[in-house]
Amino acid sequence: MNEGPAAILFTVPLHPCQLLVSVRSVAEAAIALEGGADIIDIKEPARGPLGMADVAVIEAITETIGSRVPVSAALGDIEDPMPATVIAPLAYAKVAMRMDHRGWQQKLSQRFALAPGAGRIVAIYAEDVAKGEASLDLLDRVLDWLHDHRGAGLLLDTRDKAAGDLFTSLSPAQLARIIAKARARNLLIALAGRLAGDSLRRAADLAPDILGVRGAACIHGDRGQSIDAARLREVRSLISECDAPQAQPAKASAAG
Repeated sequence: MNEGPAAILFTVPLHPCQLLVSVRSVAEAAIALEGGADIIDIKEPARGPLGMADVAVIEAITETIGSRVPVSAALGDIEDPMPATVIAPLAYAKVAMRMDHRGWQQKLSQRFALAPGAGRIVAIYAEDVAKGEASLDLLDRVLDWLHDHRGAGLLLDTRDKAAGDLFTSLSPAQLARIIAKARARNLLIALAGRLAGDSLRRAADLAPDILGVRGAACIHGDRGQSIDAARLREVRSLISECDAPQAQPAKASAAG
């Protein structure tokens, strides 16, 4: 069970919506921090949607950022080979799982043990959730597991970055219901998955606790390229607009 100091973070709602920016290097982390990221997230996009960066990269970024903002890291998929090294202190650790995994509870516990004390965030792919009632039932079980194991929250992301954004698989109404399920268990909810421009606005209107981006903040909108300061400022401005007072009634309605 996660008993570290970061475990209590899930009891504190994050409002206005926090901007999480995924980075792959110390240089990108510096740009993200300067550009207004609320959470610096470490991952290696060449290894998949939640690819784990090398441990040395994670340690270098956490040392550089220090306590200025929370730092999270992707620990890969529960079926990925397990690294032998315990990760440096993190505010959050993200682990991805497909909805057809067997024995997922034990595998989640094993992978989260790589980052003791970090707030546990399970990442579920929107393509899997959209498959039907069986997937929705399993989603409820994942949320219950997080609640019972002092998890931090749920991340809804997309697996295939070339197939569309988060709204390609799930409608705003479906997302709002999932957000409500997470909130009922006192869990954070994070939305990601090729969110940019209009889709980022739509996601912000659902009032999640965290919005995650990478491609939207990268050169040419390409998640394989480097974080770009100008593009990140545009993202930060858009989210700030959505968090303006006039946007709050719509957000509250969508989340309810």
